[in-house]
Amino acid sequence: MSNATAEQFCSDNVGTNYNAIRSSIQAVDFGDCYPVVDRHGNLTGECIPGDTAGYSICDICSDGNVIVSEYAVEAMIAE
Repeated sequence: MSNATAEQFCSDNVGTNYNAIRSSIQAVDFGDCYPVVDRHGNLTGECIPGDTAGYSICDICSDGNVIVSEYAVEAMIAE
């Protein structure tokens, strides 16, 4: 899938919690981009590169909590 497909996936699922569609997200080829989530783990509709200034890579816990760490690999969140 192209980045355009990843961007479309994110915009189609805006407001959806990452955990609710985790398996669908893992099936999308994001290339060097990541879906962006808010502080509740909900998709914002954006898909951005991992080195975007002002954002950090994060993981989404099963309870919806967003964890920012140097080992995170799932999504991006605004700092």
